[in-house]
Formats: sequence, C-alpha cells, structure tokens
Amino acid sequence: MKEEWPGECGLLLNEPLIFERSARGRKGYSLPKLDVERAEAEKIWPRKWIRKDLEGLPELSEVEIVRH
Repeated sequence: MKEEWPGECGLLLNEPLIFERSARGRKGYSLPKLDVERAEAEKIWPRKWIRKDLEGLPELSEVEIVRH
C-alpha cells in the first residue's frame, strides 16, 4: 500500500481560513497619488448608502488574496 503525503492529492484540509490569516492593517491594494479634486461621499450619495466601517472583513496582503 502506497503512503500518501499531504498535498499529494492537491488538497490540504488543514489550511487556515482566510479570516484566520487576517492581520490588522494589511492591504491587498496600492493606489496612485490622487490626481483629481477630493470629493465628500455625503455630497455624492445618499447617507444610507455610505458605509461607516468594514467590520468583519479580513485584512490581507495582495499575495495572500491571490494565493487564497
């Protein structure tokens, strides 16, 4: 009988969840310097459409997002 190694079948079941990999302050993007006038969201959209926080979303680097 052949002994199997983790990952040999292409699936690891002990991989941490994306929420477990999260670390405060990590970002999966980088934006260029703003080259237009800054606008206030409240002046563009109704207040009910404006989100104040992103509680519960994981904070990951771009590499971690791609690998996920």
